[in-house]
Amino acid sequence: MVADYQLDLWRIAVSLVLIARANGDLDSNHQAEVIDAFSQTYLDSLKTLRKDAGKGWGELGRDSTRGRLRRFLDSVAAQYDRKGMLDRWAPGKGKQRLNLERSDQLQAVCQAEREDLRQALRGYRQTLRKSRDFKLLDCARRLGAGTGSLGTPRFYVLIHDRDDGSERILDVKRQGHPTGYVFLDPSKQADFDAKFPNPAERQAKGYLALVRRADPYLGWLSLSNGRYSVRERSPFKEAFPGEVLDSRFPFAEQAEYWSQALAAAHSRANKDVAPAVHEKLDKRDDEFRALVREIAFSYADPVQADWDSFVAVLDLGPGDLVDPGYEPPRFRDLLPR
Repeated sequence: MVADYQLDLWRIAVSLVLIARANGDLDSNHQAEVIDAFSQTYLDSLKTLRKDAGKGWGELGRDSTRGRLRRFLDSVAAQYDRKGMLDRWAPGKGKQRLNLERSDQLQAVCQAEREDLRQALRGYRQTLRKSRDFKLLDCARRLGAGTGSLGTPRFYVLIHDRDDGSERILDVKRQGHPTGYVFLDPSKQADFDAKFPNPAERQAKGYLALVRRADPYLGWLSLSNGRYSVRERSPFKEAFPGEVLDSRFPFAEQAEYWSQALAAAHSRANKDVAPAVHEKLDKRDDEFRALVREIAFSYADPVQADWDSFVAVLDLGPGDLVDPGYEPPRFRDLLPR
């Protein structure tokens, strides 16, 4: 959602503290050094981006990284490709690859749902930045996927792209309000709804604003039960393993990479970010780092407490309560005065 750029910095900084605690190999002083490296790299990156034309600086690839991240990217490139992904989800060759394989992750849809999707794909074509000619081969309901979106209605759609002769899997997921929406005042919620009446379109445009090379299948469609985002399922669905950040130097290096990528995304999304931040923070780098550090450490505690309560409830079973008097602190109350 459109919001203060600092929210992205703070939430990543909180995550860095939680990763360090989970690994258990960094004391609080070393954790603070990692957070400071993250914050300072963000500011330094914005200085570079003010001079850069926005043509690739800040992108993390195998040729622009080193250390643990470079080894991770090499491993992903060696293990994953589109053919391997298709072999898993839609076994077969050429014209034989016509169906998604049903499993505990893919459930058959009824004829009405299939027809709903088939009709909606016509409108989806109009949302693409470049027209593509494709044929629907199969569709299925995706189960058990997502983190914050776990449980959200979702489909996999297998298509044959006539333009290049390839088969692709489209990830079709229902979109609603962003997480921050519930924290807005009613008047601001009304303003938000007026500006973004189609949540799936908002999601796609936000994606386009943040990245330089966007998925050519990125778009949206409308089904009978809501608006859905559409993108190609990536063959490279692998997460960087935080547990390898087991000492100060590799942790700080990785934090700097994440910060560099964030600064590049912010600068692409809003050309005014870099000059505005410099104007407000001229010769105030120390204050900036201190604020990010303070929020990272103070907010990590309630996040951990919430997670522990969640896990405890799962262990106890439905209907049981963990400390019914517990009330998580409001984020605004944790900000320094």
